Amino acid sequence: MLEKELERWSMKYARQHGGWLLKFTSPGTAGVPDRILLMPGCAPVFVEFKAARGRATPLQRAVMAKIEDHGGKCFVINSKEAFVDLLEAISRGGSDPLV
Repeated sequence: MLEKELERWSMKYARQHGGWLLKFTSPGTAGVPDRILLMPGCAPVFVEFKAARGRATPLQRAVMAKIEDHGGKCFVINSKEAFVDLLEAISRGGSDPLV
């Protein structure tokens, strides 16, 4: 599945489950994750979407590491199943989803 298709599907899936998947842009800062996922009663998480075989670039990994150093959570999602798993983990209220 193409990255754009996965991102579109995930937006609909999140909305159907009470979430909000916002486009994240940060002018002047390259490498930020694609989206911010908000679920009721849960801390926001940053999501980088990739095609099935895609990987985060070194710059993206560095930016995500900096976000996590500042208390944020970041995830690279490359399939519908991975997004569903993330949403379920966040909704369960774990302090560290998918760990």
